[in-house]
Amino acid sequence: MRHGRFLVVGAGQSAAECADYLHRTYGDAAVHTVHTRYGYSVADDSPFANGIFDPAAVDDFYRAQEQTKEALLAYHGNTNYAVVDLDLSQELYRRVYLEEVQGRPRLHVHRVSRVRSCTETADGVEVEVESLVTGEVTRLVVDGVVHATGYRPVDPLPLLGDLADECKRATAAACTWTATTGSAPRTRCAAASTCTARAPRPATA
Repeated sequence: MRHGRFLVVGAGQSAAECADYLHRTYGDAAVHTVHTRYGYSVADDSPFANGIFDPAAVDDFYRAQEQTKEALLAYHGNTNYAVVDLDLSQELYRRVYLEEVQGRPRLHVHRVSRVRSCTETADGVEVEVESLVTGEVTRLVVDGVVHATGYRPVDPLPLLGDLADECKRATAAACTWTATTGSAPRTRCAAASTCTARAPRPATA
């Protein structure tokens, strides 16, 4: 390590585990974490919320109207997606607090921020972290960057082989297209997991 510094982008379980691993494994290195939110959000694993995974809930979801399905996914996304186990979140917070009290911070949290640029050089990786509140830019040179920012879902039907023809799929007429924003804007169908229709072209100015 030339710089003794890492950067982890993301606020979900994978990002938290990466930050934890780097912080524990490289005892003299600084670990910078970047979140567009205020910090790590905790997974809701309470009994009522986890009822969404019960077999009866699966049947309810299948029978529900598309609008209700979208609402359920939004309501209960924090049971599984872009969230962190409570114990790990508390442990990372404890380290940040303790290091600040001791005056030797190694675990740095860039809240409500985004990576504006990321350039690999012969000397490491040059990163610009921009505050979404003030616009202030922090420039860092790090030894490595971990992008734990999620994934784009793919159509799982090819994995089923011949059984794919037995699956019910939405038609283009039944599609409700919604726009998503962020680093990769796109359109998706409300029944994206079972839809084979082609997304409409986005309007251009």
